[in-house]
Amino acid sequence: MSEVLSVIVPVYNGEKTLRRCVESLRTQTYPNLEILVIDDGSTDGTPAICDEYETIPEIRVIHQENRGLAATRNRGILEAKGDYIGFCDADDFVHPAMFAELYRILKEAKAEISVCGYVRAPEGAGELAAPEEMETYRVYPAKKALEKLLKGEEPLKSYAWNKLYKKELFRKIRYPEGKNFEDQFVTWRLFGKAEKIAAMDWKGYYYVDNPESITNRKWNPKELDYLEAWEEILRFFKGKNEGFARLAADQLVSAAIYTESRMKKAGITDRQAKEKIRRYIAENAEGYARSQIAAATPKRKAYAVLMGLTWRMTGEKR
Repeated sequence: MSEVLSVIVPVYNGEKTLRRCVESLRTQTYPNLEILVIDDGSTDGTPAICDEYETIPEIRVIHQENRGLAATRNRGILEAKGDYIGFCDADDFVHPAMFAELYRILKEAKAEISVCGYVRAPEGAGELAAPEEMETYRVYPAKKALEKLLKGEEPLKSYAWNKLYKKELFRKIRYPEGKNFEDQFVTWRLFGKAEKIAAMDWKGYYYVDNPESITNRKWNPKELDYLEAWEEILRFFKGKNEGFARLAADQLVSAAIYTESRMKKAGITDRQAKEKIRRYIAENAEGYARSQIAAATPKRKAYAVLMGLTWRMTGEKR
């Protein structure tokens, strides 16, 4: 009998999209899938939709009080019966072969994590694109895969949902509760615990643009969590791997400049947040002008250099 793959579906007020997500998982070609649908205290029709699936053998439904996405994922990890874990957000859906392909390349490569590409789909999308021809995959030692992740190279980004993981990687790792961008705090740690990562560009995950997602809403202070995640990565590698530390610093500067521009467009005058963002930029500006990451555009490089000079000229401690 094939090994069990546990796919965790966190859902909060997902009555419009949950069925599409679950049905895409039910039609997976992999024969032994456990689908964990975890209702995070929804206040719309989601709980009733979840209960419709309770009689289906491969689906387990769990209701809990609202605790947020990170806590819901953590609950799924705790409850999962499989030796492998995947995630699918309730407003997204997957290609019928996604988990079969992720499992195949993981096993063939004797890796601990496998990764596929993804498609950005418009809100309301309900049909899968025509299946693409399966591609060869690449196998990376964990250190090389981590370098690519820190550079932000596709498909090796920090998203939780386009991957299959050996469950044992999560033994001492959990998503930070109360944080947004929770996968940014965790995926690099999982890569660091692995020995090999297998990756293919074949697009098996359908990421649906949600107008209510944090990246599409007006700016709010929780966006600083993303900067905090990069600061944590920078602190970890400082003194251990200066190349990785530089990549993390470059990503932190780029993200800080982007966040500051979002605040400006939204007319936000949060002085404390603005000061924190500018400190991130100024303290890491040295070396950013030579950055090779895609997010370090010429305009951002010029701004970071100016910010660093201004910071030093005004006597601020670096």
